[in-house]
Amino acid sequence: AQNSSPACKTRMGTSLSREGKDRVKGAKKDGGTELNLSDIDMSKFSKQVLKFKHLVVLDLSRNHLLAVPDWIGKLQDLEDLNLSHNEIPFLPASIVRCSDLKGLNLEDNELVELPATISTLQHLVSLNIGTNRIPSLPQDFGSLKQLTTLDYSHNELDEIPKEVWQLTNLQTLIIAGNRLKEYPPQLENMKDLRTLDLSMNELTELSFTIGNLTKLENLKVNANSLELLPKRFEELVNLQDLSLDGNRLNDLSTFDLGKLTALQHLSMERNQLTHFHPGLGTLTLLRTLNLSSNLLEEFPKQIGWIAKNMRRLNISDNKLVVLPGEITMLSVSCDVDISANPLTYPFDCLYDNGPPQYTDAMRPYVKAYYKNCRAQGEGLAGSIAGIGTQFSIEAYDFRGEHRVNGKDKFSAVLRKKPVEDDFLADMDEWTQKVIVKDNEDGSYHAFYNCKVSGHMIVDVMEDGQHIPGSPFPCYIAPGETCAKECAVAGAGLQNPVTGKPVEFTLYARDRFGNNADRGNDPFTVAVVGGSNPTPVVIDNENGSYAISFVPGWPGEYICSISLLGEHIAGSPLKLTITGDAASASPLPAAA
Repeated sequence: AQNSSPACKTRMGTSLSREGKDRVKGAKKDGGTELNLSDIDMSKFSKQVLKFKHLVVLDLSRNHLLAVPDWIGKLQDLEDLNLSHNEIPFLPASIVRCSDLKGLNLEDNELVELPATISTLQHLVSLNIGTNRIPSLPQDFGSLKQLTTLDYSHNELDEIPKEVWQLTNLQTLIIAGNRLKEYPPQLENMKDLRTLDLSMNELTELSFTIGNLTKLENLKVNANSLELLPKRFEELVNLQDLSLDGNRLNDLSTFDLGKLTALQHLSMERNQLTHFHPGLGTLTLLRTLNLSSNLLEEFPKQIGWIAKNMRRLNISDNKLVVLPGEITMLSVSCDVDISANPLTYPFDCLYDNGPPQYTDAMRPYVKAYYKNCRAQGEGLAGSIAGIGTQFSIEAYDFRGEHRVNGKDKFSAVLRKKPVEDDFLADMDEWTQKVIVKDNEDGSYHAFYNCKVSGHMIVDVMEDGQHIPGSPFPCYIAPGETCAKECAVAGAGLQNPVTGKPVEFTLYARDRFGNNADRGNDPFTVAVVGGSNPTPVVIDNENGSYAISFVPGWPGEYICSISLLGEHIAGSPLKLTITGDAASASPLPAAA
């Protein structure tokens, strides 16, 4: 009973306990370079430490130390010092004599400042001052150029001291658990950061400048008030671990999640998401995904596309009534939690049995996989303006099995082929929707009737993704030539004079006004009046015809142009021929 008294504990605090003495003996036996006296209920430094002349690693964490003695500076070979989880109010200036110090852990003490001389520890690589009350840093703190890891979390900071932003070689910065209301703009210059923790602050948004941190591999912004993520978030292409738990995220469409292809761990639990980004299908390295406690009403089929590496999926506590059939593609070793959802049959069975093997019963729920789908038919090569044409689409799932039912999200659009170097290419692009009919057996018929001729492209997509071969190049040929749509133009129709050829061009067009792309139309051209000249018609074989005649003397001439007995627009043309250019009366050109 005496050994458990408070007095006994106090005596243990002023000298080493039996366990502590055993550790000292063991450290000496092992060479005397490492000493672990953590968690032995010690309240005062033991001078036993000084017996280790070449101590490199010293761990005094999880005790009740109230002070650090000045003689700590005698440990001049020390490289790693752990004083975390004690009750130390300040560090002695003599700490700087430990000039080889590389790692210093002061987490969870009673510190209110750091010694001004700490900047002389030029070999310091890692510093943890988390869970203290240090509102400011020494003026020369920024000169610690070797420092790559800084934990400045839980210090009740309203803003980060400017000296932190001078540490441009930092690779790990933890400033969680403070009172930051705005994303620090200085972060955009910390371009070597690999790990950033902004959790448990009061942030409502992330700056677009976060896109500058392209080396970032680990990002935590848990327990803030984020609602949206900036567009440039997709530039964090080296992210491997992303945690955004406990925010107010409700929409992920503001950036392309699919570009974060290095992601291995993604957690967004306790948000307000109703849908998840289909870009999930490109995250082939993803191993864990936690979307629990959201408002998900559906879950993307793309989960099956990344099933190979998935080890844990948590979509519990949402509003899911059905699940994608692709969930059956997850490995039996994948830990799946779908509890606390209003699932209907057969998906409610997964709660008890886990993802079933791929069976005929589940095939109707496994949707099309865009890379395995196929399209064929004459409509993909082209058509004639005004004549309907079609093509077919066959749907296949991720495993290459033909789909047995419909309701896949196929769409098709016909659009003008972009012209290189056309400065108008991005303005009001012409498109025509293609009608896609679901045959409800895994096949689809696509139909269009295009009235615009030219080189086109047919986009065929499944759920917004191009299937193989898409976009398909096609050509819509102009229809039969229509006399009423044909027209003439040319400078020769302005101020014609005697003795000089009257030259102009006839343009053949179909009933929609499309220029013909070939010749051989049986146009008839006749000129009456004056000298009754015989017109010359040259077929350019591209839908245009060069017409010319030479008037012999002044007067009124009538030029008739017809196609199969029907006059073209503006025919007959009335031309007044003058004796010379000076006396010619101007006439408007034919439309």
